[in-house]
Amino acid sequence: MLFRFSLQEDDSLRTPGVWTTWFTGRMAASSGPIGGAGADAGTEYGRAVGAYAIAFGLAGEPLLEFGPSGVDAQVASVAYQTDDAIDDVRVRFSTGHTCFIQAKRSLAFDQQFRRAVAQWVKAATAGLGPDDHVAVVAGSLNGPMRILSAVLDIIRAPEHGALTDEQERELKRLDDLLADLTADQRRRLLAAAHIVRLDVEKPTGSHAAAGRMALTSVVAEGETSNAWTHLLALAGAASRDRQGYDLDGWLTQLARHTQLCDARWCDPGSPQPGARTLLGPRSNLRAQCRPASARCPAAPSAIL
Repeated sequence: MLFRFSLQEDDSLRTPGVWTTWFTGRMAASSGPIGGAGADAGTEYGRAVGAYAIAFGLAGEPLLEFGPSGVDAQVASVAYQTDDAIDDVRVRFSTGHTCFIQAKRSLAFDQQFRRAVAQWVKAATAGLGPDDHVAVVAGSLNGPMRILSAVLDIIRAPEHGALTDEQERELKRLDDLLADLTADQRRRLLAAAHIVRLDVEKPTGSHAAAGRMALTSVVAEGETSNAWTHLLALAGAASRDRQGYDLDGWLTQLARHTQLCDARWCDPGSPQPGARTLLGPRSNLRAQCRPASARCPAAPSAIL
């Protein structure tokens, strides 16, 4: 459903969880609790994982870490603490692909990982579609997890060479956790599963830097770090409130806290910025409003 609320100054909108409902865009929230939602220690890390996806979506850049590739990797919406079997972060893509993400600060082949795989099994039992992807995303992976991450990438290929002994060993350990699945469910799960290292929690992290860099095409010059900080805060509020937005909704939220690039707002059919119409998708807007290589000019104020 499309909501179009006006953004006006009102002290009642200053309370977190209230003002977040005022946006122009499609809501991607889920309702009602599910066991374990919000309880995982990776919740704060998870907000940064989602912020990374949002930043790439707003920039019109493909998000390649979570399964889809090429044109299928354009982010459409990001939601937190959903009612899905895998519930930390859900990223929907513009062509219908969806990635269900569990976020962990660090990952080893331990009880935490076994619980994550149990959620994979639950999702596989319920049924994974051909465009569904599942991922455990962590700030750091130990040796066995790095091996298993590589194995999942290898076996997804239509053709691949023989696995090494240590790769076979890690795959066997994962297989032992999938014993309740049918052969077809196991095949589909292994095709959909990803283990991803994403260094986003600290500002100095390489992927956090990439997220900030993506925002240079979204916000005014000099506002990038400020925008990333506010995006993390907005993501944290959405996680607490079990909410999510499409890209227009996230952009409207961000515009309340930082200056947007003027070139993000332009008149349909005109190559010049200035009118108060937001174009989409982001990649089309960027191509019509300015050269892809140009930096955003400083903006006197955000346009809502």
